[in-house]
Amino acid sequence: MNNNLIWLVLSAAIGSLSVMIGYLFVPLLIDGQIIRADILGSLGTWAGSIATVGTLIFLIRQNIELREQQEKQQTQQNINEEKQHEMWKSQNEMLTFQKYELHYKMFNEMLDRIETEDRFRGIYVFRERSSAYQQLFPFNNLLQCTSDLSQISNLSSHPLIKADEQLKNISIETEKIAHVFSSKNSTIFELNKQLYALTLNLGLMLKEPKQVGSIRIGTFEHNAFFNITRGLDCLCSLFHIINELRRFSHLPCLNDEHLLEYTKGLFNHIFYINYILSISNENVMSCNLGKHKVLSKIVQGVYFLNKIKQNEANLLCNELESYFVAQVSSENLKKLEQESFIKDLYERITVVLMQASQEGDIELSNYLTELNELKLKITY
Repeated sequence: MNNNLIWLVLSAAIGSLSVMIGYLFVPLLIDGQIIRADILGSLGTWAGSIATVGTLIFLIRQNIELREQQEKQQTQQNINEEKQHEMWKSQNEMLTFQKYELHYKMFNEMLDRIETEDRFRGIYVFRERSSAYQQLFPFNNLLQCTSDLSQISNLSSHPLIKADEQLKNISIETEKIAHVFSSKNSTIFELNKQLYALTLNLGLMLKEPKQVGSIRIGTFEHNAFFNITRGLDCLCSLFHIINELRRFSHLPCLNDEHLLEYTKGLFNHIFYINYILSISNENVMSCNLGKHKVLSKIVQGVYFLNKIKQNEANLLCNELESYFVAQVSSENLKKLEQESFIKDLYERITVVLMQASQEGDIELSNYLTELNELKLKITY
């Protein structure tokens, strides 16, 4: 028997008891003239009150039970909603993780294309792919993943946004270096700083850090960031890599027409003379000058040959300049690795300069002495 039924029976019993009192005792009291009429009215009121109280008690009890039942239902509903929320949260986290995993996979596939396809010149590789991903997509992790950077505000410091300004600065510095013929050009350091910052921000390094003409910070190969014998390839590669990364990130590409402007300074041979002569004396940046310092010795040879107004000197000078142009041919790059070629070249330079040398030219004398010392070290 439930509580409601108990209270109902109790209320009915109280009501019945009141009626019995009225039927059994009140007539006796009246007949016996024991009680007056006003007292009889009071007794009736008392009996009715008892019945009313019983009913109220029942209703109060019923209301309490109803509230308890509603609270239990609400508690259960909250528990169910919390479980549902946790389930949705878990599903969303799983979807985000899958999106992140897919995005990272697509990112790696894109890097594979960059490192292998001809349009990227085969110059650069990514030194550490996970770090490169984190640099380009700093907001992405296992709990959130954004593939569209165009929807994110305040990207002014992002590597792909800064890249355009860095390319412009590189262009300005190359123009400065190519403008004045000098073996001491402080602008070289600024150019290298811009080039290194650009490649570092994109997570890039030279694919062939040991190749003649490669420039690096210190002695670590993974810090190689530019090759002076392949300057045009390097800048073109950087330009196309930046645009490929921008497309992947849903950012607008750089204008292809700007590429010629960015690389204009590389077509002046004075740029290479100044660069190589300066980098040879650089302490922070180091350059792979090739076997027996061949790159710097060729440049110095051109420097001295340009002062001689003879046909033979001009012909040799033109030949030497083919080893430091915007894009040195692969054939000439191979020659710079051959000791027999280097020794023969040093001999030819020595002969022409000796014929035109003048007494008292200490700078030329020191250069010829160094060439002879290098020739003696070459064995093949």
